[in-house]
Amino acid sequence: MTHRLRRSLTVSLALLACAFANAAITPDQLPKNLGPNLALGKPYFSSDTNKHGWDPGLTNGSWVTDKANTYASGNTNEFPKGVVIDLEKTQVISAVFVGTPNFGSTKTVVIATSENGKKYKDVGSHDFEMGKNDNHLYQFKPVKARYVRLTFTGNHSEKAGAYSPAFCFITEVEVFGTAGGPTQSGLAADQKPPPPKADPKKELRPGRLPSGLVMNLALGKPHTCDAPNTTGWDTGINDGLWAMRRGATFATNPANKFPKNVTIDLNTTAKLTHVRVGVPNFGSTKTIAVSVSYDGVNYTEVGRHDFPLGQAEVKLFEFTPTLARHVRLTYLGNHTEKKGFNPTYCFTTEVEAYAQTER
Repeated sequence: MTHRLRRSLTVSLALLACAFANAAITPDQLPKNLGPNLALGKPYFSSDTNKHGWDPGLTNGSWVTDKANTYASGNTNEFPKGVVIDLEKTQVISAVFVGTPNFGSTKTVVIATSENGKKYKDVGSHDFEMGKNDNHLYQFKPVKARYVRLTFTGNHSEKAGAYSPAFCFITEVEVFGTAGGPTQSGLAADQKPPPPKADPKKELRPGRLPSGLVMNLALGKPHTCDAPNTTGWDTGINDGLWAMRRGATFATNPANKFPKNVTIDLNTTAKLTHVRVGVPNFGSTKTIAVSVSYDGVNYTEVGRHDFPLGQAEVKLFEFTPTLARHVRLTYLGNHTEKKGFNPTYCFTTEVEAYAQTER
């Protein structure tokens, strides 16, 4: 290989590495150790308020790029302009994930944090591409903050779509704590959960199971839903993650028609004795019935439970050993109150299935 060829190859590889290093990631590609989205459903206020119906959607958990789910500033041609999210309490954060839609001219977004809403410190800046769905994960040293501010310092001068270049569009903002920080149950890293009760029929926290339950037979197995979600919340029901965020939490569609069902095919038959189900601290999920089936046609209910509103909870269903291949969750009805999302969505953090241990 000639010196010129080696040099050309080295330069090409370096450029390729840079391209991948700066490539946008999707919500499903976020690091798994980020924990729950601390900004989900939190209030925010803008310095340039939109008067055309584009003001909701900044922290609603949806990455759909439409008017109901995408945020936009007003179209005054005065920069900088900003929007501030109130996390409602001071927390240690280390990452902010921001997305822009494939329309509009949004360009430079600076992230700053504050404990008191008065003194802000910049933690990152990024130029978003025009004419494409673009996402960026701002990562920085852990800081204490209650307020997260996005400042739009300037837009692309070209017009993208039917919108003035002075509008600033954001698909979604997610805020995360430190790695190993807040867990799906809302505990801080330096807190310990109370010891579980000895009775296996009681609700248990993830990670603590009765002795003898070793292999989660539902992990990674295929599932079907008769009310499928089409906005990216259809995965996560049995991925082994208890994180409360899009990509790791399952949801049905928002159709106001109950009951709704999601069924997991274990791809094997086993004498099931326990099913563990969790719901996040958002959404209005209430009554869930668990059923099992050998043939996927005839189902036997083995338990049901009413989950509270606005509280992450895990329920361990214990029942007589039953030979089965299929596990079904039936959402019989929800709370009528809204908790961040339309109350007709049904959310589930995780489902695990365990068989009788042979002795």
